[in-house]
Amino acid sequence: MRMEGKWSLSMALAPWEEDILNIDQNYGFVERENPPLFPIFPPSINGNNIEETHFSKASNSNANAKKEEHNAKERERRMKLSQTYFSLRSLLPNSRRSKKRWSSSRIIDKVIEYIPTVEKEIEKQKHKKEELIKAKEMRNYNNNNERVTAAATVSTHPLSNSGEVIIQICINQKPAAENYCILFSSLIRKAEAEGITIIGASTVSVSGDHPTLTCHLHVQMNWSLQESADYESLLRKKVISWL
Repeated sequence: MRMEGKWSLSMALAPWEEDILNIDQNYGFVERENPPLFPIFPPSINGNNIEETHFSKASNSNANAKKEEHNAKERERRMKLSQTYFSLRSLLPNSRRSKKRWSSSRIIDKVIEYIPTVEKEIEKQKHKKEELIKAKEMRNYNNNNERVTAAATVSTHPLSNSGEVIIQICINQKPAAENYCILFSSLIRKAEAEGITIIGASTVSVSGDHPTLTCHLHVQMNWSLQESADYESLLRKKVISWL
């Protein structure tokens, strides 16, 4: 008696092999009269494998995101560094004449070579500034000196025949403190240059509606001036010229 191909195949297989053959393509249940209590999944599809697959994909996604973020930060850092080198190069003389691209090491070398030149130029400009300040102070002093000379009264009082003289200088206006220091030091320096010895010096200033400044110099005349017939008049003229 001839049997169907299906039944003849089922008789040749073990029960568990027959169950595998009867698994539906959509992973359903085994088509048997007495199905098993639990569904049968193929070995490649189970709960643990699905969870591991999702976890692996999430890990790869996080790793790729971190890598892209790191690359973006590195590009930004390199761009800022390149801009810094470009700005540094623009400070160097004749840098724009060169058509070749300079490496970072070449720029640093050029900057190191250029620093001593800049330092020398800074010192030169400082010296020039000091000279301009001194010239301005001297002009102010000369202008003030002309006013002081016009308002000054000089008198001399011999103490004895030994050549000691008290010189009194009365100025009808009180100069500024800095001009007064220059005036007084210049007066003593010029007197000593004439061979006059300064024995003592003092000043008295009066404030108010009519400010005045009085200078007293106790000096020892040199013999050349003392031998002159009218040495007091000559001394007064010299003092006025010193103001």
